Amino acid sequence: MGTGTTLLVASAYGRIGVGTDLSRDYCRLARWRVGDPGERARARDLPKPPPVPAGMEPLFDLGAS
Repeated sequence: MGTGTTLLVASAYGRIGVGTDLSRDYCRLARWRVGDPGERARARDLPKPPPVPAGMEPLFDLGAS
């Protein structure tokens, strides 16, 4: 599945994509990319929307050590 590019494009065009990966980090990254409005807009070659909406999980947990 890698970083989820195929899943992202499928989702952006109203399709369903299924992916699997051995790396938990890549799964997390793919999940974030598919849900990020900016990434979805980029996949469809549209202008980037306003910042990430409230309630969306951040990609990086800057508070963790």
